[in-house]
Amino acid sequence: MFVKYNNRVYYKTKQGYYATNGHHEPVTRLHRDIWAYHNGVIPDGFDIHHKDGDKDNNSLANLEAISHVEHSKIHVQDWRETQRNWPTIQKKCLGCGVLFDSKSIHRKDYCSTYCNKKHYVKTKGRQYKKVKANCVICNTEFERRQDKPTSTCSSKCSAQKMVLTKSLKTPLTGDLDCA
Repeated sequence: MFVKYNNRVYYKTKQGYYATNGHHEPVTRLHRDIWAYHNGVIPDGFDIHHKDGDKDNNSLANLEAISHVEHSKIHVQDWRETQRNWPTIQKKCLGCGVLFDSKSIHRKDYCSTYCNKKHYVKTKGRQYKKVKANCVICNTEFERRQDKPTSTCSSKCSAQKMVLTKSLKTPLTGDLDCA
């Protein structure tokens, strides 16, 4: 489907707007070109809004220039109102297994942020092999991820290592006898 305006051809996009195809010139949208033809250059930071929300109604009376911030507020409010009318879907939480109601058409697989974080840590943690290491400060054996070259067993030892490294001006590696 296409429309001609000022010797230019505009095709309907997936988003519902009419736009040039951009083969021989930059892509422009019909409603913006109509407004600019009658009112001049669109000011920076402004969008051209369809007052009635109908992207097919590109009459000048239906178009207005509003700030990008105001335009975003209008469409976020529209989206929230639309979302309230979405059907409720029952899903099973991947974190705890509880059934919960969701209005999300996007992927929401957890009943709470807590379950999302807990499941992420649980599943991502499996991908890393744990290895044993000795702390360079207190020589205590501790577990660390193989891909993380941690040389201290705790934040306390890490702070001591930083102080020693600064005073020695050389990095600490390997075993260190602190006796």
